[in-house]
Amino acid sequence: MKLRFESLSDDSDELWPSDMEGRFMLSWILISGLIGSLCFPLAIYIIGFTFKGVMGSSPASRFQSYHYGGETGGCFSCCQSLGTKLNTMAIIGFIIGAISGGFVAHEIYENHH
Repeated sequence: MKLRFESLSDDSDELWPSDMEGRFMLSWILISGLIGSLCFPLAIYIIGFTFKGVMGSSPASRFQSYHYGGETGGCFSCCQSLGTKLNTMAIIGFIIGAISGGFVAHEIYENHH
């Protein structure tokens, strides 16, 4: 069995072979999705929405007291509910990250291809 190695010619301006686009895109999508699944729940927690409700002295509690008082509604209530569901936040974060990573990978690949 003989192994044959072919080198890219110097006149080729491709950074990646065209058959690598799928792998390149998939790796960006997966890595970005994993980062999103960690960062999105962390951001929601930092804002002040926790599994126990709105955290005292947080940006969310200050917003609630200024705009809503004791009765909330709309997006604020959705964020309160979301803060109690770690799995849902991780899935939403993965989706946001994966979509963002896909766009970034596409732009990188197209601009350097």
